[in-house]
Amino acid sequence: MLQIVSNLRGYSIEAKDGSIGTASDFLFDDSSMKVRWLVVDTYFGANQAGEAERTTTHDVDPHLRSIVEVTGYHVHATDGSIGYVENFLVDSESWVIRYLTIDTSNWWFGQHVLISPHAVKEVDWTARYIRLDIARVQVKASPPWNPTIPIDEEFEEQLYSHYDWPSSERKSVFDSHQQRP
Repeated sequence: MLQIVSNLRGYSIEAKDGSIGTASDFLFDDSSMKVRWLVVDTYFGANQAGEAERTTTHDVDPHLRSIVEVTGYHVHATDGSIGYVENFLVDSESWVIRYLTIDTSNWWFGQHVLISPHAVKEVDWTARYIRLDIARVQVKASPPWNPTIPIDEEFEEQLYSHYDWPSSERKSVFDSHQQRP
């Protein structure tokens, strides 16, 4: 199942003896697009230590990125800006980021589109933008996404076909469910 990451923020984190805090961020590896760490704001006043730990972790692993920090990055197609990163969809079993949700309201009013990490050509972490290897016309003609309707296999097939993303690289939740005994 795919989860919208921002919906997971604020969830209570429980220990054996009760709640210890709430989920505040998710750190992902930018080379594998897999969520590696959950950042928890604790009730013990340790959230400042958590911030210091995140900085230290990023210094040690330059591929570790904060979903909260990447949210809002500007997104550019091959022929111009299309909007900004509004959210992320992750596979709830593998914790791999499957799609970036892009708010295109600055260019295409009121629309949101899904973009696979396969389409990311370059990320400039300092300038806070993502460059894609697809054109604006492709984005505008993409299958419409409604965040209130669960993504099914048919929609994913339409999306991958539309963008000509390699279906062999599509790690579908549906495929992983079918391989179970």
